Amino acid sequence: MAIRGPYRKKPTTYIHKRRIELGLTQPEAAKRCGVGLRTYQRAEAGDSFDLHRGTKTKIERQLGAPW
Repeated sequence: MAIRGPYRKKPTTYIHKRRIELGLTQPEAAKRCGVGLRTYQRAEAGDSFDLHRGTKTKIERQLGAPW
């Protein structure tokens, strides 16, 4: 899966890297993880300020994190 466009950037967080490896779009990953799209986007961007405890861990586990 190729990422296109002028705003292409390398994955910076585990969540972003894992989503790209799985070939999922953000909406698909959010649905798979059982969270809203905006919540997923915040987690992928590394913005933990607005996330409830455990949400980031839940997303990581749903994407296959070993911890």
